[in-house]
Amino acid sequence: MDQLDNLFIRQASLADMSNVVDIHITAFKGFFLPYLGKNFLHGYYSCIINYNLGILLVAVYGSRTVGFSAGFVKPSNFYIELRRKKLSLAIATLPAIIKDPRKIARLLVNYKRTKAFSQDQQMQKSIAELSSISVKPGEKKGIGAELINAFIKQAKDLGASVVRLTTDTYGNERVNVFYKKQGFMFTRSFEAQPGRWLNEYEKSI
Repeated sequence: MDQLDNLFIRQASLADMSNVVDIHITAFKGFFLPYLGKNFLHGYYSCIINYNLGILLVAVYGSRTVGFSAGFVKPSNFYIELRRKKLSLAIATLPAIIKDPRKIARLLVNYKRTKAFSQDQQMQKSIAELSSISVKPGEKKGIGAELINAFIKQAKDLGASVVRLTTDTYGNERVNVFYKKQGFMFTRSFEAQPGRWLNEYEKSI
């Protein structure tokens, strides 16, 4: 019997938000978005669900939610919608900002990036952005690959011809190798923020 025979991948609903947020915080410990708190992540993933070309999938193994993949087709349109939610998302970050006001500079950099993305004509075409994918630590191997395959299938059904993603360049060898094994091709490296370099990958679908 295949070790993933009991794995089921389905569309997420708002009822899944708590599990999605908890998995994100656990898997991306030390990254910026988890620092902004559960309310912010809940708002962000809710934006994806409510976007007409949004994709949020959860992997369920038995009765447990063990992972998720998230993204959207025509990213520029999604970032326009995200910016319209700036007030509610900003309010959600207040506890983190009050705790460490230095984080506001990083938040402003990210906000400016959403403006650039929303105006990027290339991103208005049939591109799907895989914005995040995560599996609970200690779960069976192969769940991440299944989540990517399901994401690609839905992106294609929504009219995408290319899936694009970014991941950290340095200190992230295992993840970079994983995406290459899934058929993603390296396209470029760029400095997203001072001192933080990202690798960009694409896959035609």
